[in-house]
Amino acid sequence: MRIGIVGNNLYGQIFTRAVEATGRAQVVAMCPEFDEALEPFVIQHDLKPYPDLHRMLEAEKLDAVMLASVTAHHAASAQAAFQAGAHVLVDRPIATNLEACDRMIAAAQAAGRILMVGHVLQFWPEYVEAREMIQRGDLGKPVVVTASRVSGLLNPAWRARLLNPAYGLGGLEAHAHDVDFLIGLLGRPQAVSAQGTLTAEGAWAQIHTLLHFASGCHAAVEADYSVPLSFPLSMYLRVVGEDGTLVFTFRGALAARDTARRALLLVKPGAGPVKVEVPLDDAYGRMVGHFIDCIQQGKPPERCTAIQGRLALEVLLAVSQSAAARQAGAPVVTGAKG
Repeated sequence: MRIGIVGNNLYGQIFTRAVEATGRAQVVAMCPEFDEALEPFVIQHDLKPYPDLHRMLEAEKLDAVMLASVTAHHAASAQAAFQAGAHVLVDRPIATNLEACDRMIAAAQAAGRILMVGHVLQFWPEYVEAREMIQRGDLGKPVVVTASRVSGLLNPAWRARLLNPAYGLGGLEAHAHDVDFLIGLLGRPQAVSAQGTLTAEGAWAQIHTLLHFASGCHAAVEADYSVPLSFPLSMYLRVVGEDGTLVFTFRGALAARDTARRALLLVKPGAGPVKVEVPLDDAYGRMVGHFIDCIQQGKPPERCTAIQGRLALEVLLAVSQSAAARQAGAPVVTGAKG
């Protein structure tokens, strides 16, 4: 399998290394998402550099393209890749609006190609274990969930990229991880209430959301890009069930996951915390491996599907609508409907 990468950035480099680690496919080419330099990364990984996606598709016979580009560019890039006969793995969220998302899904179906969305928590070891424990009933019925994702933006250029409203959904793009996980766990939320902090440019730098589910469970979800640039990636998940509570904490750099401080703890009534041992597989490697499996075996993805990506986007847009209404002093509860 021959794969091309769009974007020499944190995620483009993570995707490249994840493909290489599988030993079952090869990244052969890379192009920038804007005009960022491709060297020395392309030299280190023996990739052919191209100035843009269209020239890469013209020159290379690619089986797949991985889009590590800004969300606003996903739809056009995915459609170009499908027209060239390539499958597509796109970083989350799938698109900036439902119309663009639907064009991507329709283009994939018309071309008979796979469209998969990089909701990596579906493969993250502790979240996978948490999902399985909850589905087995280890905690009883979930009552309350709290999820948080806070991170600095590394440098001013990366901050300008992520918090530019012309490029994507700002802090909602971090929110996408936990929203997708909760939808997979509890279904589509019935109602959304949110408030957040806007940058001067109009992007959500920070957001707090309440999600209400048909089961009666409710979730409080936080995403925050407003912290100092050097603030380490911090993830938190707490699921309170009728028969126990599960807590996951993570603090460290995304690019150095093996050295992060991380723990998954189960607390039962009348007992102290018990550490849940989880094999620390590389979640990006597992996600990319699933993408490659689906292509090689001619089967649709079981996780990170385009339909799951669309549902997460529906909820994110409802979050943005609710938070914007609160900013304007209007009613703040919205249905999570497409």
